[in-house]
Amino acid sequence: MRVARRALVSLEQGRALHCADMKKFLTIGAIAGLLTSLTAPAQAIPGESVDEVKAWMQGHPTLRATENERLQVQRTETPARRYIFRATIFPIGGTDGNSDTPAILNRGLDRSQIRVETFMLVDTVDGVDYEDLEEALRVIYGPDLYADYRRSTSTRLYPVSSPARLLRPNRSDARGQVREGAAYGYWLELIPNPDGTVHTGSISVLLPEDIDQLQSHLEQTGR
Repeated sequence: MRVARRALVSLEQGRALHCADMKKFLTIGAIAGLLTSLTAPAQAIPGESVDEVKAWMQGHPTLRATENERLQVQRTETPARRYIFRATIFPIGGTDGNSDTPAILNRGLDRSQIRVETFMLVDTVDGVDYEDLEEALRVIYGPDLYADYRRSTSTRLYPVSSPARLLRPNRSDARGQVREGAAYGYWLELIPNPDGTVHTGSISVLLPEDIDQLQSHLEQTGR
């Protein structure tokens, strides 16, 4: 993890986000009432300790986690628009990475370290697209991690075109991509409705050593 941390040596502790950035985020479905919030420290990222991430979530002007919420917050702006932010010690896929044993049963798992952070956005009025998820990433984590994302390389894009899909297209197939940056991995996914509209999407930041496991998980689940 220290290697990943060094890859973001320019990460500015407690970097301030301007109020204009918050206003822009509100236009894609963030929580109302942030117009007076001026700072968003971008320092609690996968690889940090559980305690550090909890403190960051409580102090973050967008997330504003309470003591009881611990590592997951759910906020609702309107009945049609809400988000969930979740941090977890378990890798995506739920196994320990070396076998099919559920990670929760792995006594050797480092339970003091966050491995994945996921932001899920639901907007049943304006819908959700990749641009919304990318903007959420920028506002929550700040410009330096966002720059790592922008420089990242796509390693998986789904659904993959095939003769069967061309003959029988399914507009409700999940659409997503996995990207590998110098410091972190990124997983974006859009979940279409049966009619093809998209009201739900998520973006996850994960440790680079967990990318292969994520790829295996997507392969096993047909994505």
